[in-house]
Amino acid sequence: PGSSEIPRAQIESDKIDAYVATHPGEKATHAPLRIRQAMLLLSVHEFNRANAAFAQADSSDLHTPRDQALKRQQDTLVW
Repeated sequence: PGSSEIPRAQIESDKIDAYVATHPGEKATHAPLRIRQAMLLLSVHEFNRANAAFAQADSSDLHTPRDQALKRQQDTLVW
């Protein structure tokens, strides 16, 4: 990844963390955001952080087939 991609990814990831922290009761929103965060972090090779984001996405709070599929494939995606 280019040097400008990593800071941008960090900024967006931090926004997700901030949203989750300030909206603790919105678990149905947190899980899809964590999936998106994981994919963002994977795109800039932040594998450990992506794995942590996937781990924070509770499968029972994922309602779209896309998010459910990404969660099921997390071990394959983070290798």
